[in-house]
Amino acid sequence: MDELKRRVSGLEDFVGAPTTDNAVSLSIKNEQQNEQIATLKSAHRDWVKEFDARMRSLIEHFSEFVNTVKENFRGIDMEISVLKRALE
Repeated sequence: MDELKRRVSGLEDFVGAPTTDNAVSLSIKNEQQNEQIATLKSAHRDWVKEFDARMRSLIEHFSEFVNTVKENFRGIDMEISVLKRALE
């Protein structure tokens, strides 16, 4: 019996003695932590997917904007060329 008490005492020193009669066991706390970690990983994965989709959309819109600006500059350049020829 003393051996059992010594082992329990060793476990309490390592894990921590229960503070109340309603204390939650370490294995249940561990399982709860694992569930929370799984939930956080899932939320992170969803956020990364959404962020990736938004960034791709932003890049696509920005590319369209850049192409529009290029076309506008080409049009302005052509108009300037015509005006230069007319003034010569």
